[in-house]
Amino acid sequence: MAKEPSVDCSLLDEAEQCFDKLYSKYEYLDGAIFWNDDVTKSDKIAAFFAPAAEFVRINHPKLYALGDVFLNDIIRIAACAAQNDERNDPIDNSNFDWSGVPAGTYISFIQPSKYYARDAARRAQMEPYYRAERRKQDRQNIALILLLALEAIGSVATFVFLTFFDGYIYNTWNWLIAIPVNSFLSFIWPIYWLILRPIMGN
Repeated sequence: MAKEPSVDCSLLDEAEQCFDKLYSKYEYLDGAIFWNDDVTKSDKIAAFFAPAAEFVRINHPKLYALGDVFLNDIIRIAACAAQNDERNDPIDNSNFDWSGVPAGTYISFIQPSKYYARDAARRAQMEPYYRAERRKQDRQNIALILLLALEAIGSVATFVFLTFFDGYIYNTWNWLIAIPVNSFLSFIWPIYWLILRPIMGN
């Protein structure tokens, strides 16, 4: 495996700052809009996503360049933190389970959220490397599957040839020896075709 690339720690700090700003913006947006009673927390996050993404694009272009996965994470983390700072209940359809965390406590709740923001930036920077490693592993797996398939096809084809098409004459007893020998030779069919058969003069 290739050496992992270094992480730009300044982006981690910037992600923490971005979280603070998005957190405040969500609180302002949530307080400024009159929501219907049937609006869920996920609906509010969806409404917050577009202006939040535009804010990140303008004010944090380096973070914005990390891509949609980071944007989704950082916006969701900030919105979830703001929601749970007001009410201590789980967030609808959220990847982050904040249930059981005391609402409105900075040390036990907001600070861990900042850690998630930093981790989102770290993972986003590493994603191209991990994606390349996954592609490499996929290619290796495909090559292994093809190699195993070739081995199976060659083994079966060699056994069928030696047993039925090699001109060997069977009698009442010699098949007891010939069949196991054919099975063994079909198991090592590359050696048989490249070395043994030319030596035997066939």
